[in-house]
Amino acid sequence: MASQDNPKSLESMLTQIKPGAQIANYSFIEKLGEGGMGVVWKARDERLQREIAIKFLPEAYQNNTEWLKRFNQEARTVASLKHPNIITLYTIDELEGLNCITMEYINGKTFKEIIPKGGMPTDLFFKASIPVTEAVSAAHKKNIIHGDLKPANIMFTEEGIVKVLDFGLASREQEKEYNPEQDKTITMADTKGLTGTYHYMAPENLLGKPKVLQSDVFSLGIIFYELLTGKKPFHGKTASAVIASILKDNPRMPSETNMNVTARLDSLVSKCLAKDPEKRFGSATELLEELKNAMKQPYSPAERKSLSIAVLPFMDISPTKDQEYFCDGLAEELINALSHVKDIRIKSRTSSFKFKGKEMDSQEIGDRLEVNAVIEGSIFKYNSHIRVNIKLINVADGFQLWSQKYDKEMKDIFQIQNEISESIVKTLELSLTPSERRAMRQVSTDNVNAYEHYLQGRKYFNLTTKKGMEYAIQLFTRAIEMDPNYALAHAGMADSLAFLYLHSQRNPDYITQADAASQEALKLDPYLMEGHISRGTVLSLMDKAKEAEKEFDAAVKLAPNSFEAHYTHARESFSRGKKDIAIKHYERAYEIRPEDYQPPTLVAQSYDDLGMKEEAADARRRGVKAVEKHLELHPDDTRALYMGANSLVCLGEKEKALDWARRAYELEHKEPMLLYNLACIYSLADEPDLAINSLRDAVSCGFAHIEWLKQDSNLDNVRERPEFRDLVDIITSK
Repeated sequence: MASQDNPKSLESMLTQIKPGAQIANYSFIEKLGEGGMGVVWKARDERLQREIAIKFLPEAYQNNTEWLKRFNQEARTVASLKHPNIITLYTIDELEGLNCITMEYINGKTFKEIIPKGGMPTDLFFKASIPVTEAVSAAHKKNIIHGDLKPANIMFTEEGIVKVLDFGLASREQEKEYNPEQDKTITMADTKGLTGTYHYMAPENLLGKPKVLQSDVFSLGIIFYELLTGKKPFHGKTASAVIASILKDNPRMPSETNMNVTARLDSLVSKCLAKDPEKRFGSATELLEELKNAMKQPYSPAERKSLSIAVLPFMDISPTKDQEYFCDGLAEELINALSHVKDIRIKSRTSSFKFKGKEMDSQEIGDRLEVNAVIEGSIFKYNSHIRVNIKLINVADGFQLWSQKYDKEMKDIFQIQNEISESIVKTLELSLTPSERRAMRQVSTDNVNAYEHYLQGRKYFNLTTKKGMEYAIQLFTRAIEMDPNYALAHAGMADSLAFLYLHSQRNPDYITQADAASQEALKLDPYLMEGHISRGTVLSLMDKAKEAEKEFDAAVKLAPNSFEAHYTHARESFSRGKKDIAIKHYERAYEIRPEDYQPPTLVAQSYDDLGMKEEAADARRRGVKAVEKHLELHPDDTRALYMGANSLVCLGEKEKALDWARRAYELEHKEPMLLYNLACIYSLADEPDLAINSLRDAVSCGFAHIEWLKQDSNLDNVRERPEFRDLVDIITSK
């Protein structure tokens, strides 16, 4: 041990070591690193003519009995672990009073330096992860816990050999009496005293509990996640936020980022990251066995989690630049076709199209949308000729998985659509059921002119404004004139008329025409999911609740992965007071499109009405998070603003909620749905006068949904006011 009589000289000696210095038989070359457990130098052992690494105890701890004990413990621990994937220790030494360890010098790169942005291919992952786990397994067999596993402590040598370093925090697992006083979350201030790197620490250690073998397994799980995805599973801008994420959050499956990850690897990583140590692998030895099995098992698409794909709006490269509606329509048709495949989670048009016109590459957009792959394309249309270029891109690495160019006549557009969707399914190695294949190939018309008018009609329908619906009706009418058997056009007509009846004025002609159009759509195609949704919507407006529910059930049965089918079913169930059914379908819609803010913001009220307060708060937090992400790209989206404001006021953030409400009103102060929702927000915020005024404006602008007024608990604060009853009477009398 070093003398304790002259600590300043020890500090001076350690600080003064420079490249080229000679101490005893060692020539110092360069400092390799410095951390909490030591300072490491590259040196040359002149006696044995070899390069080595020398690790000194930090100068602040050279005279600290506890740290000297740990330092020597590391040496004894590493010396006892003779394994090809664990760094080899040569000697415990003392150089001019400085405690040090000499060990093999490893020339290579740490895992931290080599993890690619999108994660590793699975073959390289196994080459990296298995040797690491074998090394930790060797330690666990001797009941030794590493205690500080992280990418910076694992190296790939130039020869391709994996080496686990830095056992400075290693300890032996032992039974320790649990101290309840230690069961607390480490705060920002505490992190400076942590022994280990908190980004890779297990929850029990962050709560002050003793390290166990499963603590290393958790750290390995984080490393595996990072190797597979290029990202850490737990995030935060501060130490406290990262710690809170480790303690509470369940990360996305690796396969949701890297489409090459199998279901078995997803399950393995998920088990490593279980919050409860008892639910993890019992040791690295158990983990190693499963890791090797996962490597040997052939890839099976049937076992894989659903892939997530975004179809980006196609670019119009036509000479006249007037084919935006056609580009958007073709992309939307592809979204609809792929949504019938159960093994694909397809992003909604709303989600994918919000990046339209943004200066971002497809890989960046895919990363923002949290999908495995994106489909992008361009369209050149001139007279009766069309050229379609399309690509399927892996978001993880930006590589093209598939691309194709179609150069044909417009009359072949439906054949092109089928070829694109089937080629994508084939590329992803997915198998289709007969019903999925039939639904994907479904062509509602063979009249190209009718199809173009339908696409233009959908463009105006998606504006969700009174004028937009009027234009849509004209275009759907022209499509039907060109092809009277065009079921989708009839469904579009029914939807547009129902919108005007509900949000503009209760013109009986609207509902009569919508009734006829929805019936015709299903007569022409009984298996048309959109037709059943249209029919259910119309029946609901006609107060035929049981018949409407049957139609929505049929839509869900035909397309169980359809966001629209579940979302419309949920809204109808809520308006009829069936809160439990509404919850079921809202949550399924959220599962299909977790980026959509509507299901979580809307389902919260049903949870509240059933007394499920914790579930309601959780749904609102999910909703606000989705709204904030949406507003980053679309700050003027009034629906997002008022939906988010409703959740905020219920979460106790009244000031922010009212600010969002004011922003929405300033943008679109004559929109009936906006005014109705503002009334709900003001009622919840205990601003009854503002609520009544907003509700009055909504009715005067055409709001007429009497069932919502009767069922909406958001309005309970004003329900007994005479002005409210007067408004109910006005709508009822229309």
